[in-house]
Amino acid sequence: MVIYYLGPDTPMCLRFWTHMYGNGIGSLTVKLSDTRDGNDHEIWSLAGEAGNAWYQAEVPVSSPNPFMIVMLGQVGKNNLGDIALDDISLTFGSCP
Repeated sequence: MVIYYLGPDTPMCLRFWTHMYGNGIGSLTVKLSDTRDGNDHEIWSLAGEAGNAWYQAEVPVSSPNPFMIVMLGQVGKNNLGDIALDDISLTFGSCP
């Protein structure tokens, strides 16, 4: 578990690559989980088959409280598909 807290609303950028291929794909969701109040806030999501290619996501992240980033993959209508993540980074500063 990694908890980030850099001060109130310090801008950061979460970057990652995702590959979602197959007719049974469900969804991929990224949530910001506030470690003080326990609430989750969805900050990015993608649902369904996205083709046989890799796509880069850039997600702005900031919070007034300590937080964890949760990446949640959900199974779709069957098990005929895969969700992959690669090259995940969290950097200081706003996303371009």
